[in-house]
Amino acid sequence: MWKFRNRGVVLAMIMVSAGTQAHAAESVESLLQAASRDGAYVAPGATEVEQAEALFLRCFDQCDAADVRQGWQHLGFEVLRAEHGGHPVIIVRERAQRREGRGFYLFNLKTEATTALQAPHSDTDKNTREITLRLLAEGNFRAAAWNTVPRHYEKQGVVVDADMAHLPETYFLAFGRAYARRFGQGMLVQLHGFAQGKRRSVSGAGAEMVVSAGSKATTPTVLRVGRCLKQAGLGEIRIYPAEIRELGATTNSTGHALRAIGHAGFVHIEMSAETRLALLSGKAERARLLRCMGR
Repeated sequence: MWKFRNRGVVLAMIMVSAGTQAHAAESVESLLQAASRDGAYVAPGATEVEQAEALFLRCFDQCDAADVRQGWQHLGFEVLRAEHGGHPVIIVRERAQRREGRGFYLFNLKTEATTALQAPHSDTDKNTREITLRLLAEGNFRAAAWNTVPRHYEKQGVVVDADMAHLPETYFLAFGRAYARRFGQGMLVQLHGFAQGKRRSVSGAGAEMVVSAGSKATTPTVLRVGRCLKQAGLGEIRIYPAEIRELGATTNSTGHALRAIGHAGFVHIEMSAETRLALLSGKAERARLLRCMGR
């Protein structure tokens, strides 16, 4: 009887291993694309967001631990092993049965890096999804997060607000707060896109990147990044609020949350369509951006 049960355990372990290897063979991009299909936003409750924040905090160091995997499973997520840029990574994504627009998350446990990336409008801010993926492959980051449903969409005649950069209680926000708790001196960079033709000011219409702290005051981190971008030759760079009075992200919920707990590492970068295209297609341009992120 013991031998039979032992064989069953071994068989189960082989099946789990095979499943993990199958996911590892898929690219992170394909996993993200699959996670972004057919979702409908469901606002999470406060208790769920609190549980997610605790799991994110663990994920920055031990995302593949058994109890962490079980915690994510309880919330309707799955934890997968994958490879990106030649490095093993851990993916946290919603299960197909519960695609509720809560996001897609990547953790690199084989690095001492502390910088993380977020692309909260990766579908509507064209190319920010792909730019983030390429920066991760070519640079050295601790983690990243993407949205998985459009920020606004219509369902049965009603507009659904699923904006991960502005809603007050989301998994995106839980990720940001957990990041700030784990890396008190780290840098959390959000990548966005804007249309120059829709700007209200001359400085906005002429800008190719706008860097801000998500507040009406700047920070040493934002000043350092902004000045570096200017020197890197990535186009017309504006630092909010000294050089431009729009696109400052002052209503960004992650920026608010980090400031509330005394974290000064939030960096919000708006990019013109032309800049996004250049970063998408040009490895040299991405390398310059990476240098300014300290990667």
